[in-house]
Parts: sequence; C-alpha cells; structure tokens
Amino acid sequence: MVRCVVFAGGGTGGHIYPAIAVADELKRRDSGVKIMFLAGMKPMEQSIIERSGYEMVPVPSMGLPRVLSPKLAVFAWKLAAGISVSRRHLKRFQPDVVIATGGYVSAPTLLAARMMHIPSVIQEQNSYPGIVSRKLGRFADAAFLGFAEAAQWFGKTTETIVTGNPVRGGIGSVSRDDASRQFSLEPTRKTVLVCGGSQGARAINGAVAGMVERLAASRIQVIWQTGAADYETYRRFDGYGDGSVRVTAFIENMIGTYAAADVVVGRAGAMTIAEIAVAGLPSVLIPLPHSAGNHQLHNARALENTGAAVVIEESALDAETLERLVRTVIEDNTVAEAMKAAAANFAKPAAVVRIADELNSRYGIL
Repeated sequence: MVRCVVFAGGGTGGHIYPAIAVADELKRRDSGVKIMFLAGMKPMEQSIIERSGYEMVPVPSMGLPRVLSPKLAVFAWKLAAGISVSRRHLKRFQPDVVIATGGYVSAPTLLAARMMHIPSVIQEQNSYPGIVSRKLGRFADAAFLGFAEAAQWFGKTTETIVTGNPVRGGIGSVSRDDASRQFSLEPTRKTVLVCGGSQGARAINGAVAGMVERLAASRIQVIWQTGAADYETYRRFDGYGDGSVRVTAFIENMIGTYAAADVVVGRAGAMTIAEIAVAGLPSVLIPLPHSAGNHQLHNARALENTGAAVVIEESALDAETLERLVRTVIEDNTVAEAMKAAAANFAKPAAVVRIADELNSRYGIL
C-alpha cells in the first residue's frame, strides 16, 4: 500500500523548511511515500516547495483580526474557503496523517482533517507557540516541540514530545576552506556572519554599518546578508578592507555558509536558532521586537540560558554594544569555546530522525 503524508504550513520559511526537512527524511527512507504540501498563497512559498520537488496546493487563509472590524467577515470567508480547498485535496490524496508546521494556513487544513477523521500532528518550532498551535493543538494527536517550554500551551489530550526542530541536511558537510572561498575570504581569519533573515533587518543593518569598518581594520571578516530592501543602502561596504567585508542581499546556501563563520549575528527565529546550534556556533541574537507573542525573545532567552548566546533587545541595540559583544566572542578563545560547547549541547541534530521514527511508529507510513 502506498503511504501518503500531507504537510500544512506557510507564511515564512521558518514554517516551510522544517516540513521539507521531515519530507526529505521520509523520502530518504522510502522513495515511494507520497508527499503533498498545502501552503499559503505567497510566491516565496511556492518557489521554496517546488524547488524541493514536492507537489504544492495554495490554500486561502489569513490571521484572525484582534479587534472587531469588517476584516472579521473576510477572515470567516477565507477560513471557510480554506477548509473547502483542504477537504477537496485531502479527499483526493487520502493521507495517512496531516503534519501542521504553523502559519495561518495550518488552521483550515487542521480543521478539515478533524472533520474528515484524518490523524494529525503539529510540529511547533517556537518556545511560545503560534496562535494556530495554541487554539487548535487540542485537535492533534501529538505535538513535536522544538523547545520544552512550549509543552504548557497544549491541552491534556495532546501528547507533547520534545524532539528539537528538524533542520535542513548538510550542516557540517562543507569545509571551512570551501565555505570561505565562496565569498573570496581567508579561512584562517575570524569571521562574523550577519543575517537578519531572508528579508533582512533594518535595525541590525544600521548597527553593523556603524561597526563594520572598525572590524575590518582589525582584520575581522564579515559576511553580511542585508536583505533585498537594504542592499542598495549598504552595498558600498562590499569589498571594504581589502575584501574583508562581503555584502549580499540574500545568501542562497546558508547551510554551507555557517562553516565560514566564528559567530552569528541575527534574529531569533526558531529555525535560525536550531541551525546555528547544530552548526555549533556562538551567537549574538537581536529578537524581532514585534513577533507574535514576543516568541523570538522567548526563543533567544532559552538559548542564552544555556550559555550559547547573548541577547540584545532591539531597543538597546547600537553599533558600540554590538561590536563589544562580537569582539568578546571573536577575541576571547575561552568565551568562544564555552559558547560553542553550549551550542552543541543545546543542538538536536537528530530531530528529523526522531520525528520520522515517531510518525512511523504511530501511523506505519514507512
């Protein structure tokens, strides 16, 4: 019998990449298993999923308005439309299980699966779960958690298992020499990787601009992903310091890039934290201040409490503070080694294996 699995999630790469990681592991174990994604309507989502080789169906969805307004009618219409689309494709695909990885699009698919008596599980990346997990988690058989702190938000009827977050394969498979060569950098020199996410982060970019020349003067290299919106503003720094600074709008091969870095400066999305921990890298984290439920601050503090990261809230961010913390990690080997060890202890590189094992034991899909 051919086994089938549907993934539901979208909105950001942080909801899509974990699903792809699990899908890839299922395919690695059994190439015959059928995979389908029910995702959002953004071109970014379609592009990421289709590049991974999986079938993708867009599902209408939107966030629940927090105040009474005409948007409530639009929300109700989109939810009903999303449930209808999900039911149609679940009936066509007949999955053994639906795996929801977050984002508003998870809601109509989880509700459709509930109506059709199809088993479902949630993969929750954040220490403070998203609204779909908090409101609909009780409908799922189980929740695979990236952080133990998230368990308190699920009801007694939903089993919670702390698996860690499933990261994309390949971390650790690229040598430092090869990763540095990608940016025409020297592998023997200390290197800072700045990444505010695929869209960049204006506050982080501003602080980096205020310190990057001083870092280069100290022969510290910088790989700086600005995001497309800020690239033209900061591209003048590309090649600065005899090539010590590399500025790019977007890093396609982030997995390989970690091998070139000694410290990561960035936001605190759950998947970013999972990846830098698996890479064994110290980090300076600046949580997105307006993330839902302030979940990025919760994520960042969880890593900081292990000793693997230091956290700067955006309200306190400036070039001098950021430079001081980066230099502490870069220039003090004792600090760096302790943070690397803490990151390695926090990491759960086998998360995707654990999730695949759980799915197989529960639903016999492999």
